[in-house]
Amino acid sequence: MNFVSTTFFFFLIIVFITFFVSPKKYQWVVLLISSYTFYLFSGFKTTFFLIITTIIVYLCGIFIERENKSYSEKIKLSSDSLDNQSKRKIKEDSKRQKKNILTIGLLIIFGILTVVKYFNFFSGNINNLFEYFSVGYNLPFLDILLPLGISFYTFQSAGYLIDVYRGKIQADKNIAKFAL
Repeated sequence: MNFVSTTFFFFLIIVFITFFVSPKKYQWVVLLISSYTFYLFSGFKTTFFLIITTIIVYLCGIFIERENKSYSEKIKLSSDSLDNQSKRKIKEDSKRQKKNILTIGLLIIFGILTVVKYFNFFSGNINNLFEYFSVGYNLPFLDILLPLGISFYTFQSAGYLIDVYRGKIQADKNIAKFAL
């Protein structure tokens, strides 16, 4: 859907009206449905990347949060019976586990960004090198339309994961509100 089209104009009017006539506690649902509807207008293939990124980041945030709570519970339950070295080991194990979850999440979302945004660029350059050196092989090109705002929502997702990892915010428990 083009921003300067009449379709977008009418879509925007419908969203505004629906938003303002909806009860306050359900306005976020209107925004979520509208956002995904707008995104679907650019194609299901591109929406797939947004949905995958949302699910991966949501799950990683939940797992990091669980590890934070698990660490706190271990320390509370055994604070009297553990020496400082044992407490340090529990803390290091928890931190390593959180870092692993964070790393996996970041690798996946930045992997998606890299493949979708830069695969054809690298493939084209490597194919030019192959042609120059008379190598009889060509890398394929991906027939994917670049998803709207993929860099923006990838970096927003990375920031969210890092904030959850550092304990600045708690992971959102509601995937729909998180998706919004």
